[in-house]
Amino acid sequence: MYSLLSIGQRGVGKTVFLAGSYAQLHPDRQPKNMPQLWFDCQDSETQKILENVISYVARTGQYPPATLKLTNFEFSLKRYNLGKTDTLCYFRWWDTPGESCKLYNPAFQMMVWQSDGCCVFIDTQVLISKANTQALEEILQPVQSIAEVVYQNGLKHPFALILTKYDLIKSKPNSRQLLEQRLEPLTAYLDKMKVNYKKFYSEIPIVSSPEGVSSFKPKAASEPILWLISELRKAPKTGLVNNLSTPTEPKIRGRSLRQVPKKYVLYLTIALVISSLGAFLTILTLIFKEAVFNSDPYRPEPRPTQQNSTSG
Repeated sequence: MYSLLSIGQRGVGKTVFLAGSYAQLHPDRQPKNMPQLWFDCQDSETQKILENVISYVARTGQYPPATLKLTNFEFSLKRYNLGKTDTLCYFRWWDTPGESCKLYNPAFQMMVWQSDGCCVFIDTQVLISKANTQALEEILQPVQSIAEVVYQNGLKHPFALILTKYDLIKSKPNSRQLLEQRLEPLTAYLDKMKVNYKKFYSEIPIVSSPEGVSSFKPKAASEPILWLISELRKAPKTGLVNNLSTPTEPKIRGRSLRQVPKKYVLYLTIALVISSLGAFLTILTLIFKEAVFNSDPYRPEPRPTQQNSTSG
């Protein structure tokens, strides 16, 4: 099972991206054209959330509010070939708060070590706005922190930079060029850290049918996740479907055993042993003190309490 980090600010469009990818590929949504590859939810709750998003769009013709969001869940990637369906791999999606992505945060570092790739969601409307320099910094900082951990530890950790809501701004003059300029600090840093990354311009517009029913009309929405999995499987690049046809290697907690730096496993083991030993010694000391106190022959007996008599 592969573990993918999801990084992005609230309202950036992560849920719409996932629902659009699901709607674009799933056979239930394409009854007349059986897709070769699609995603399946591994739990009913995730399936219900994605279906609710699609139903919300059909009912209102609007994008869902930011409160309809996903956190951690599991997907499977399936392929239809020669009349049968195969499960190619499983992946776990971790929605990571940007404020927790700090280099000095041990939990954050462990999370990066245990993950295999990263989806970075960047709102194109925020990116091209000159008034949102602080918001841009909030986007870049978590990505740079992850890239530094990846670089320092020699991890194979591809990044998919997903530029959301591109369909809403692409008609503006020089929008693509402006986006590239605003992304330059991030891409230059990723190049410096020798990170494997690719940019994706996400377009998931809402269209209405002649009957008045609204739906997503995604354009290559599933490409980022398929690219990540293809990179992780490290298959020869002879086509996307062929790249995803070879068996995956065994994983433990989302990472190949040989990919986990052994020195960090040793450090973590030592820290856990020391922590457990310290807790044991503390408890033992308290028990010893209590035993000594209770067995002290010179400890004065407690005085009997005297009751005051009252006269009527």
